[in-house]
Order: sequence, then C-alpha cells, then structure tokens
Amino acid sequence: MITKEAAQRLRQRFERFSELKAEYGTSKALEIMRSGQAELQKKLMEPLINQVSLAEGFRQSISIFEEFGMNMEVVDISNVGKDAVLEIQRVCPYMSLAREFGLQTPCQITCDMEVEAVEEAFPDMKGRILSKLACGDCVCVFKYERDTNSRN
Repeated sequence: MITKEAAQRLRQRFERFSELKAEYGTSKALEIMRSGQAELQKKLMEPLINQVSLAEGFRQSISIFEEFGMNMEVVDISNVGKDAVLEIQRVCPYMSLAREFGLQTPCQITCDMEVEAVEEAFPDMKGRILSKLACGDCVCVFKYERDTNSRN
C-alpha cells in the first residue's frame, strides 16, 4: 500500500514536469528533470549495491518500492562473468498520475529517466527496460548488469 508521503512525492514529479512543460516545452522540461538524477541514483543505490551482488542489493530496496505502492520481485540472472538482475514490477503507481496529467504513459518522466540516470551514475552498469505495463505488457521488467568484478 502506498504511503501518503510517497504518493505526494510521486505527484510532485508530475506537477513539476507539467509546470516545466508549460513554460519550456517537452524537450527542455525533460532536460531539466534529468538534471541531478544521476547524483540522486548514486546516493540511493551505492550503499545497496556496493560490495554485494546486484540481486542482493536490489532485494534490500524492495521495502522502499513497497512504500510507493509497487510489488517488486528480484531475480538473479548472473551469468558469463556478469553480475545481473531482473527487477520485475507488477504495479505501476505512475499510470493514474500520467492520465491525470494528460500523458499517454508515465515512462519518459519516471522509469526511462531513472534507468538513464543509473547508467550515468554507474558507468560500469548497463540498464534496460524490457517490458512496460504502460505499453500493455503484464509487468515492467528492468535488467541491470555489470562485470562480476565491478562490485567496488
């Protein structure tokens, strides 16, 4: 169940994008929204994934995602010298906000931006979105990987 504080934080992102889009247009609004995201991802993720596998680190974040109303599963897919993980999200708390703010999908101001920021924050890590609830898939699936020896 989403907490009241988490719901407000989600709403603030959409409100900010809406305001920036009205003032500067979509491209500039997205550029402004991206600013500082890599630093934020590094601050949030580094303590979780430093010195442990991505799967171990991502499992530590499940309770954080639950606060935002998400239902997350982590699957360790490490293979062939890669420390790799699938993050599966069964619930997207952004969908109703996207509709409310007139967006076809929430992805460009949420998950797309966050995966991009992770790659910028951790140059040794690749992130990719494999499926999206917002595009009609049954779950959102994110894949992250890095060389096994990249665990700082």
